[in-house]
Amino acid sequence: MLNILFLSHTFWGSEFRVGSHHLSKNMAEAGHNVIYIPMPVTPFHLLKLKFSDLRIKQSGKLTDIQIGLSQFIPRTFIPAGEFIKSSGYDIAFSGLSKKLKSIMERKNIKKFDYIFLDHPKLFGITRLIPYSKLIYRPTDIYAGVGIRGITKCEQICLEHSKGLITTSKPVLEHLKTKFDTKIPHLTLINGVDLELFTMETSVPEDLISIPGKKCIYVGAFDERFDFEGMSEIIKKNRNLSFIFVGPFPQNKKSYFDKLSNAHVLGTKDFSQIPAYMQACDISIMPFSDAPSNEGRSPMKLYEYLAAGLPVVSRHTDEIHRRNHSRIFTYRTISEANDKITEALKLKKESSAPKELSWKKITLDALDFAQNLA
Repeated sequence: MLNILFLSHTFWGSEFRVGSHHLSKNMAEAGHNVIYIPMPVTPFHLLKLKFSDLRIKQSGKLTDIQIGLSQFIPRTFIPAGEFIKSSGYDIAFSGLSKKLKSIMERKNIKKFDYIFLDHPKLFGITRLIPYSKLIYRPTDIYAGVGIRGITKCEQICLEHSKGLITTSKPVLEHLKTKFDTKIPHLTLINGVDLELFTMETSVPEDLISIPGKKCIYVGAFDERFDFEGMSEIIKKNRNLSFIFVGPFPQNKKSYFDKLSNAHVLGTKDFSQIPAYMQACDISIMPFSDAPSNEGRSPMKLYEYLAAGLPVVSRHTDEIHRRNHSRIFTYRTISEANDKITEALKLKKESSAPKELSWKKITLDALDFAQNLA
């Protein structure tokens, strides 16, 4: 049994299920002892979020997610990584030593075998605990996301890491070019829970009354989503119902409000997502021109394919590199409309490669970590 720590950007309980969730879950199910620490809660969050918010309620204590997997959401007075020193010491985490020691004692952990870190601003936690190997696992070209001070944090992470796992080739090439890193590396793209997304489901109630063929998008609605382009696509395909699942921002509703074939359904539990996908005919990934999209390994790509849906996606080099017969890429709105027509001609059938199951990816990540010097 291994003792494994995840330092991740997204907490368990979030409306989004990310790669570190799948990896930590599968490692726990394989019999390992896993602790998961996401970004901390600060006084700023207390002002912004409701006190009933799950992230606030769970912060400051250890919460069991499942057998072998527990989460600790830190509380800090200042944001992580803002005042990190070149040594890696971060004053934001200066008060956490006793709490982390208590957690390790409670879980009978003397030293972590591996730390998988996907957000460089959490590096300071590694200076407070004993461990054998640190593996940096960036999930984006963070410089393109606009996170303040991220370059310094990434430099420190790479200097102290034994290995590097990236979720796309562009992320790897960016780090090689930017930091001239020579550490061992592996690219493991985001995969899919094959059992969950191929399981037979029934049509969700809020889809039953929506007419005709359906095109679905599931995910975030932020700067990486092309609202204007998506609006034009909806207008040009009036005979197709567009389904949007995820936390939709109030200030963006005007894009779809007057479009009768656009249906914004809000956030759904991850366990319900396969049913929504399987009830549709095709899927869409309308990426914007945001630089961070170039390095993305979309979580939903192989979930769509596993659920039986062809994928129509805005072109990126990384998506094009996947070279899958049921992925259609476009560069213009006109081309998007043509690709939608092509995708609708295909039969629904599950087509996600078995080697991209999260169970297989988890084994690959552990093998990589084990073989690091």
